[in-house]
Amino acid sequence: MKPFSVATMLTVLAWVLPAGVPVRAAETPAHHIEVISPWARATPPVASMGAAYLEIRVPAADTLVSARTPVSERVEIHATQENNGVLQMRPLHSIPITPGKPAELAPGGTHLMLVGLHAPLAAGTSFPLTLKFERAGEVSVQVSVLKDAPAARHAH
Repeated sequence: MKPFSVATMLTVLAWVLPAGVPVRAAETPAHHIEVISPWARATPPVASMGAAYLEIRVPAADTLVSARTPVSERVEIHATQENNGVLQMRPLHSIPITPGKPAELAPGGTHLMLVGLHAPLAAGTSFPLTLKFERAGEVSVQVSVLKDAPAARHAH
C-alpha cells in the first residue's frame, strides 16, 4: 500500500469531516506550568558557578527533568543536605511535582546549579532559563539577578 501525502490526507479530511470541525496535526494536553519568582544571587567576578531559585506549581503531575541557560555551560539539579554538620550538595536526576504541592527551589535546599558561568551574574540584570518537563515540555522564564535573597525567601 502506498503512503498518503499530507495534502491527500487533508483533502480526504476536508471531504469526510463536516465544515467547522477543527483539525490539528497533534493534540497535546493543556499543561499550564506556573513558575514563580525565578531569581539568582549575584556572583563575585571570579565565580565559575551560580544558582537559580524558583517555585514551580503544576495543574497535573509532572517532573522537571532538566534546564538550560545561555549564561552557563550547563545547569544541574542539586539538593543540599546536612551530613554530620557539613552541608553537601548532591545531584538529582529530576524533581517530581504534584498539584497542590509546589516544588520550591531555594537556598539551602533544592536548586539549579549554573555550572561554568560565562560571565559573573550581576545584580540588576536578568537571564533566560528554559525548564524541561517530562509531560509539559519546555517552559522559558527570565531569572532576575539580585544582590540578596528576596524578603519572602530566607537563605539557610
